Amino acid sequence: MALGVIPFFKKLIFTSDGPLFFFTDSCIILGYAMIPCILLALGGNLVDGPGSSKLGLRTTAAIIFGRLLLVPPVGLGIVTLADKLGFLPAGDKMFRFVLLLQHSMPTSVLSGAVANLRGCGREAAAILFWVHIFAILSMAGWVTLYLNLLF
Repeated sequence: MALGVIPFFKKLIFTSDGPLFFFTDSCIILGYAMIPCILLALGGNLVDGPGSSKLGLRTTAAIIFGRLLLVPPVGLGIVTLADKLGFLPAGDKMFRFVLLLQHSMPTSVLSGAVANLRGCGREAAAILFWVHIFAILSMAGWVTLYLNLLF
């Protein structure tokens, strides 16, 4: 951020005709390849199937229950409180919908990549698999509720 704030460094690194733009361009190219590489790593952890992790059925079910059924009502409470306190733009229902929707989404694939770096890739891949499968059902319910509340 310090480089972007100082105009001299910003022109030197972040403009396309700057002498150090190759560094920025290299980071952009690596960024494009990051998500496919993470998906390959997570897929490699699921080579034996999602049931090959050392987590038990109760632990997996508890994580799915917590992520898909307990977090969204907490998010609804937070967004409602923020609205009552005047922190949200007045009358912007789409903004509220996006805030509510982010609490209902399944866990990010990037969290699986971090778990993979920590040595828990197989377990994280199994959890991500099952959370995304069950999110198909829960997302339909939460989106319906949010739309009924907002519109």
